[in-house]
Amino acid sequence: MSTGMDSGDETVSFDLDLCAAEPIHIPGAIQPHGVLLVLQGPALRVIQATPNCLDWLDKPLDALLEQPLRKALGAPLDQALRKALAREQAGHAQPVAFGWRGTPLTHAFTAYAHWVEGLVVLELEPVLPGSAARRVNLGQVLNNFARVRALNELPLKLQQAAEQIRALTAYDRVMIYRFDTDWHGEVVAEARRADLEPYLGLHYPASDIPAQARRLYTISPIRVIVNIDYEPVPLLPTRNPLSGAPLDMSRSVLRSVSPVHLQYLRNMGVRATLTASLTHGDQLWGLIACHHCTPCQVSRPVREAMTWLAQDLSTQVLLAENDRARRAAAGFKRHRERVISALHRGARLADLLVGPELENVLGAVDADGVALLRDTEVICGGQTPEPEAILSLVEQLVARIGPACTPLWVSDALGALVPEAAALTATAAGVAMVQLSSLQSLRLIWFRGERLRRVTWGGHPDKAITVTPEGRLTPRQSFAAWTEIVRGHSAPWSIEAQESAHELAVLIDIEWRQLTEETLRQRDILLKDVLDSLASRIAVLDSRGVVTLINHAWRAFAIQNGVGPNCLTGTNYLTICRRALHSPDRLSALAALQGIHRVMDGIENHFSLEYRCDSPGNGPNWFEMHVFPLSGPSDGVVIVHVDITARKRAEDEIHRLNIDLEARIHERTAQLEAANQELEAFAYSVSHDLKAPLRGIDGYSRLLLNQAGQLDDDSRVLAENVRQGVMNMGLMIDDLLAYSRMERRALHCDLLDLRVLLAGIVADYAAEIERQGATVRLALPLTLQVRADLDGLRQALRNLLDNALKFGRADVPVEVEMGGQAGEGVVTLWVKDNGIGIDPRFHERIFEIFQRLQRAEDYPGTGIGLAIVRKALRRMGGRVWIESAVGQGTTFFLELPAPDSER
Repeated sequence: MSTGMDSGDETVSFDLDLCAAEPIHIPGAIQPHGVLLVLQGPALRVIQATPNCLDWLDKPLDALLEQPLRKALGAPLDQALRKALAREQAGHAQPVAFGWRGTPLTHAFTAYAHWVEGLVVLELEPVLPGSAARRVNLGQVLNNFARVRALNELPLKLQQAAEQIRALTAYDRVMIYRFDTDWHGEVVAEARRADLEPYLGLHYPASDIPAQARRLYTISPIRVIVNIDYEPVPLLPTRNPLSGAPLDMSRSVLRSVSPVHLQYLRNMGVRATLTASLTHGDQLWGLIACHHCTPCQVSRPVREAMTWLAQDLSTQVLLAENDRARRAAAGFKRHRERVISALHRGARLADLLVGPELENVLGAVDADGVALLRDTEVICGGQTPEPEAILSLVEQLVARIGPACTPLWVSDALGALVPEAAALTATAAGVAMVQLSSLQSLRLIWFRGERLRRVTWGGHPDKAITVTPEGRLTPRQSFAAWTEIVRGHSAPWSIEAQESAHELAVLIDIEWRQLTEETLRQRDILLKDVLDSLASRIAVLDSRGVVTLINHAWRAFAIQNGVGPNCLTGTNYLTICRRALHSPDRLSALAALQGIHRVMDGIENHFSLEYRCDSPGNGPNWFEMHVFPLSGPSDGVVIVHVDITARKRAEDEIHRLNIDLEARIHERTAQLEAANQELEAFAYSVSHDLKAPLRGIDGYSRLLLNQAGQLDDDSRVLAENVRQGVMNMGLMIDDLLAYSRMERRALHCDLLDLRVLLAGIVADYAAEIERQGATVRLALPLTLQVRADLDGLRQALRNLLDNALKFGRADVPVEVEMGGQAGEGVVTLWVKDNGIGIDPRFHERIFEIFQRLQRAEDYPGTGIGLAIVRKALRRMGGRVWIESAVGQGTTFFLELPAPDSER
């Protein structure tokens, strides 16, 4: 709804606080159908009066001012006023009324008198002539209003009351107007002339009856405007001659009305009004508004009857609302009792939100959803936002309303407070949040979803009051029905629902405390049973060192060793430790005493100590003492003594066995070293003995081949085969010796420069590389080092380069790349070729000894080279693997620990 300028008017919008600040209780003037006198002191001296006294009293103003009332208007009025004031002072809240016949030259009057700030305000209103006065049969009024009391439903009661009041007053329209909690109003009952436009059900903004007007309605419950077109009659002098202040006319029956209100009525087509207040104690509940289309003055009997009817109707409204509240409260109570009954049966609070009792948790406040929050845990029931959204919502609410929600915080328009909640209106347009006192982190939040309302206003509510360019306040001119859809609101939380939420929270809090106490009691019993079932000796000390709890093992040990009561509950364990400082166990006692103090003082979170204790009849025993701080709110420590005698004996036995085992290992190692030496000597002698005849065979075969002219072709081929077999046999013996030495030789790991190492290996093969027309490329950084055994790594790389040159393809020149790079904790080397490749099925098999995938006639070799590579890498803490496919070349990868990594 907009509050900006209306393009169709020559007025601008303004702050409604201007209207609320209008001093309507001190208008300084009255309506002209009567006279007002202000009297002072015991003589009732006239100090202020309205100048229309000449018209009604046949007395000019000068003849009244500064004159005692008795002299100015006669003794009968003076006497009647003094009697009336005596009644008014006895406790009448409203001006006291009495009749005065006047003088032969004037009218008969109804007089109204009341005190204000030590002055007497006397108002004289002419009695209507007999033909104009409306007779009131009080008995008939009471009889008719009895039918109103007989109705139970408040809407019917109010409608019947409106009809009875219209019959009594004969006004064209009688409305009963009810205030909302934000002081907006609604016409809830109406009796009207048939040709008038109905106002029933229309809403009006709070600015129509601002705060100072509402305050006057609680002070002066009956208000009459005879003719809205009257000319106000000023009170002269305008200020009290004694105090210099304007007269407070809050209780005056003739008080002049705000020009803004008169214009408001004029815009509605109203010419006369009678308004009566409906109150609950000192709180304004609503109004009885009587409107007339022509000027209308009511008689004193009608006014007095209206006063009584308004009071009686206020009482009936209060009783009806109290009855409704009682019924609502009883319904809420039934749900609360079921929730508490479920808790009595052992249900956890969280269970109520996801089980059959959810209906009662919601029904206790008439909510759509509920959530239980404990720290960051959220348990939901019914229609609620997602748990993450609830946590965010509570965080924002606490930031705005403070961390304490005491005792209950509610809102039926959450989005107005937390703009981020606008997206949650489907489930959380309204919330009621309560914090349980037993656990500060525990909150219950009930949710209500959005309830769209169609509100019809009597005119546009945002154009209720404007100010003209000249600075005059003017009310709106249009009262045509204006309808809006109110969004972002839930149903309001009634007082009964709020009280029920608070009471349920209190009951849950009490029940929670009782359950907690019972749980703690059961936990104490369980703790004692658990402690007594343990073989370790356990005691709890408070902050002074006094033993507050022991288990069965502690008690039994104390009795068995003759300590008795000196080590049981109630004794000071620190004192016992201090006494032991003078015993043979003083070192252990001193260490224990210092350790306990360090844990108690928060210096350490754990202390342990092994000590020997000679028990009577059991010989030497060993124990391990542990000290831990208490984790709860109380200061103190837990002491645990564990019998470790069996462990100590086992450790002694293990130590003895280890000594024996080390002796056996030393002996066996010596035997193995001797056997290895014998084996190496045997292998050397065998290889020497085998190579000797092989050299002879090789020599004879060479002699035969040198006599080529004496041999035929077949004999020459046989001699060549013999010589080739001898050479292969020699290579086989060399490789076997190398494989054997690889296992037995000691490792000497040094920091190696890989670029130098690879360049040297390539140089060794330079002749073979040139002979084959091959290309060998080095691909590694300028500085790349590895800690490895030089002989082992060089042997592995030579074997891989030899394989790359040997297993080339016939259709392309051989290309080999030898490279390396540093990785995370490792150094990786590779030898990559473009040779014949290896089937993936054999990638693991080729590293086994004597494994060959090609015929010896095509690709010579012993089948031991790759086995040597793998053994060398494993001994250095590395590994080797292959990536290859038939016809696509082969890459061997060697991985070794980086120089700075731990092996």
